[in-house]
Amino acid sequence: MIVPLGLVVVGAVGFLIVKGGKKTKCVEAKEEVKVEMKNNATHVEVKTTMAKETDFKEEVVLEVQRPWSRKLVTLEKTVEIRGYPLPKEFKGLWIEILETPRSSVVSSVPDKLLEGTDESEELYLVGRVLISDVKEYKSIEEFNKDASLHMAGDSEFGFREGKPCFGWTVKQAERYDCPKPCPSMQRVVRSIFKTIDYVPAKEDEW
Repeated sequence: MIVPLGLVVVGAVGFLIVKGGKKTKCVEAKEEVKVEMKNNATHVEVKTTMAKETDFKEEVVLEVQRPWSRKLVTLEKTVEIRGYPLPKEFKGLWIEILETPRSSVVSSVPDKLLEGTDESEELYLVGRVLISDVKEYKSIEEFNKDASLHMAGDSEFGFREGKPCFGWTVKQAERYDCPKPCPSMQRVVRSIFKTIDYVPAKEDEW
């Protein structure tokens, strides 16, 4: 960018402080750039002022296979089928949706995942949802009544006699225009994770 003489440019700058692989805090700063002539040469002065520090924010993440992940965040699908009830502590909270490749009913994500690693390379956050209610299906008839909402049909993710089956009702959803990279996270229960304030340490590159 070419900055005219005498112009002061003010912008926001974000810094991530990492110590021993652990994200300790996020720092927001204000940067001022002043350009002037000194001794027939262009002099650029940069002044950075730290504005505030914000603590790491923990997020809840739910693993969902494609194509249902995209259908959830666009409200094309409003009931998520699971073999367990949503823990009460997550009800009414915004939950990030981690899109994973189509596979079996068994989770393909390791219990602990670090951002920037090979294991997280193909995984993205595609949006977030707010789950307002949980319903237990006790019969195939009851399950089929909500077929247009959960879209599970007779797949391996659907109702199975003798096995617990719950529908998590999505009240609100938000789709990200640009999917976000998979964050560092730790499994807390089944397909639910919480983000952790850790990034893998990297060697200096020269």
